[in-house]
Amino acid sequence: MPTYYARPTENITQLAAITASGSVDTDYGAAFIADLDPANWVKFNSTSGWVKFDFTSTGPVTLRMASLHNHNLPTTAVVTLQGNNTDDWGAPSFSQAFTIDGPREDGYSYGPWLDMSEIDPTYTFFRLNVTGAGLSFVIGEICLCTQRRTFPGILEPKGTNEEDRPAIIHRTETRKRLVYSLGPTAGRTADVPLSLSRLQRDEFRALHRYANGIEKAWVFVRDSGENDAQLVAFMNTTYSESPINMDRFTTRLKVEELSFGLRP
Repeated sequence: MPTYYARPTENITQLAAITASGSVDTDYGAAFIADLDPANWVKFNSTSGWVKFDFTSTGPVTLRMASLHNHNLPTTAVVTLQGNNTDDWGAPSFSQAFTIDGPREDGYSYGPWLDMSEIDPTYTFFRLNVTGAGLSFVIGEICLCTQRRTFPGILEPKGTNEEDRPAIIHRTETRKRLVYSLGPTAGRTADVPLSLSRLQRDEFRALHRYANGIEKAWVFVRDSGENDAQLVAFMNTTYSESPINMDRFTTRLKVEELSFGLRP
């Protein structure tokens, strides 16, 4: 299945004026949902709530992809992205539901995402609305992206994909193992070779430039057949490539997922 992404500049969540329902904890406020650090989450002290994104200052915006990161939402939750040109939510003009899958085998959440590239919802106001969660909940980050780009080239299967669960181990004089988890956390990384045409090389190099190397985060959907978007950053400060001929180049995709680790 295709791999999708959005450049850092195409995640426009931070351009909005952000407010939230009264169920949001004052110590974990709405601004945390758009600070590009999923470890800082917005916390809802209720089974329902909303976060609103007001783009009045920019004018109506068109979204083509949206994703949630580092949450503990149960599968019973009804999570919708709504859009409207007025701040009236009785019958929003646009509404599309995220699918909240159960946790992974290690208990950590997937990153649900929406592909809106064939809908192109264009509104001044968007709202993330959650009902039926059954418990208080947190969301680390939402990314609202104006583009859903197809990743240049094919990610070759001979690359390396890792999941890191850091821990410290000590042994007693009788060799008893004492393991201290440095969690809860589970970081994912990828180091994958790419073979690119000249145009694909230009697009991939542009992504590294837009990200300013390791500085800026961007949305990465490794397999569009899976409901699992990642908020990642490059691991390499230097962009490098090797020409095969005048029209073909090899390079590597080296990324790490940011601030991951919440369990439902």
